[in-house]
Amino acid sequence: MSRPTPWDYALRIRGVTPQKLPMARLGEYLQAWAALLGDENKPHFAGIVKGSAVLRARVGGDAKLTTKVRLVAAREGVEDQSARAYEQLATMMVRDQCTGEVRDSAGAVILEFKRQPTPEVRPVVMQDSATVDGVVISLAGADDTVHLRLQDADGAVYKVTLRNLETARALASHFRASPIRAHVHGSWSRDADGSWRAVSLYLDRFEELDDEPAASILSRLSALPGNRWAVMADADLALRELRGDE
Repeated sequence: MSRPTPWDYALRIRGVTPQKLPMARLGEYLQAWAALLGDENKPHFAGIVKGSAVLRARVGGDAKLTTKVRLVAAREGVEDQSARAYEQLATMMVRDQCTGEVRDSAGAVILEFKRQPTPEVRPVVMQDSATVDGVVISLAGADDTVHLRLQDADGAVYKVTLRNLETARALASHFRASPIRAHVHGSWSRDADGSWRAVSLYLDRFEELDDEPAASILSRLSALPGNRWAVMADADLALRELRGDE
């Protein structure tokens, strides 16, 4: 039976195994690990513990103490070169969603690499008025508060609150029928990705929308005397340009 290779310090990378860590990435960890130990201490690779990413290193007998002083200095940010190597390893582990630590051969933890918490991004909330075009897909309420749900052409559903029962009865006649335009006020929230979503909407009024196809409208416009639609080579293209459509 072969004797284990002697070692002095070990870098343990929690969350990965050597089999799952790409070889190139493992090489980057070894390079940063050697920089943390210090070239002047002449660290030598002493093996990887089977089943986990524990990178062992051995330094010369005279350098063991100076290496430990260097590791402590890296932890405290005292020594520039070791601190940079420490920060490099910490950044690598954050990117790989790992944590880690440095231990000596006696089992004492000298350094730790803890995953930094993701900064909390608070959503931006604003009050505003807007219009929502959609089809009435739900209308319910047990008291004087009525909850309306509108579905727009893209399939998004908006929840709108109203307290006027007469308006609610008028909306009921549009259930699963032609789309309406709801004039609302309320609050919107901007998420971390920059998108806006409605938080709470309240109905001010609504109006019926004409669902006549655009082609029919253009046909009627072209029949009017003195208009320019009738002489355009591509009226549909001109309309898209006016609307800013790509």
